[in-house]
Amino acid sequence: MIRLYKIPKLALEFIGYVALSLILAAFSSAFLFYTSIGLANKAVIEGKYPTSSISEPQFITWLQLICIIAGIIIFLAFLVYFLAGKISYILTIKEAIESYKSGNLTSEIELIGEDELTDLADSFNSLLIALSNHTKNEEKQKLEKDELIRGLSHDIRTPLTSIISYADFIKTKKYDCEEKLQSYAELIQLKATKIDELSKAMLDTPSNNKTSLLEGKVMFEQFISEFEDALESSGFSINTDTLGLINFKTALDPQDISRIFDNLYSNIIKYADKKEKITLKAFVKNNEIFLIQSNSINFHTSLNEESHGIGLKNIQKIVLRYHGEMDCFTTSTTYTFKVKLPFPL
Repeated sequence: MIRLYKIPKLALEFIGYVALSLILAAFSSAFLFYTSIGLANKAVIEGKYPTSSISEPQFITWLQLICIIAGIIIFLAFLVYFLAGKISYILTIKEAIESYKSGNLTSEIELIGEDELTDLADSFNSLLIALSNHTKNEEKQKLEKDELIRGLSHDIRTPLTSIISYADFIKTKKYDCEEKLQSYAELIQLKATKIDELSKAMLDTPSNNKTSLLEGKVMFEQFISEFEDALESSGFSINTDTLGLINFKTALDPQDISRIFDNLYSNIIKYADKKEKITLKAFVKNNEIFLIQSNSINFHTSLNEESHGIGLKNIQKIVLRYHGEMDCFTTSTTYTFKVKLPFPL
């Protein structure tokens, strides 16, 4: 099978420029020659030169030579003129490449013509767009990773603080029976397991969490009970209302619910007034579970505690993952937090 060779467009353009320059140079050379002969004949007729002076072969030879040299100069001038645009375009591409090498990913090249240089410029622009998008995606992933690490690091502090507190209770023997000691040990184990799960999430380690449906009422009652114990151990008093917490099945991840309560606990420890009761209400309505937590604000602590809102951001991410809603309300003296989560079945 004979493979036909396709002549590059740039080569065809170059051949065209050469041919056009030759035609113009030949025309100009001929025009110059015959014009010179005409002027010489006119000068002879007027008697300025003898007839023999223009009929000599030497005169004709020199005139032809001069016209040929002029034709060559005209040919080169026209060729340079026609190629100037391509040379300028090549220099533009070279400058764009040099700019790219220095780290500039915005130096796109204007597309001119329909030859291989245009294809080269178009490929370069496509490369710039691809690299720019890749760089933006890398930066976005890095920001998301950093934000994830900050959020999980914040979440780790709460169970870690509990472990330290319960370990201190055991060390200083702040318990009055073996059952209490056993409960402290179990809480330490529970919080350590939670830290392990959060650490795996930080390292993108796949978890073994099952997606089977769970007893939602039992799960929330357990977390609320732990929430109460943790606050009471920290010197707070809490009033909980779970009368509206009916039986329901749910695929809500217990680890996510645990992180919500841990972040609530962390905010209360930082900003709530210990002199006033903490309130927590949990109820189910229209296949959605509601958590409403309220506390009085400790303005002295609030003014001195630096907050980046990481805890609330962590809760909001979890809530949005389940297509739920989160709201916060602040008055002159109280802070109210509300979460609504649908049952993802």
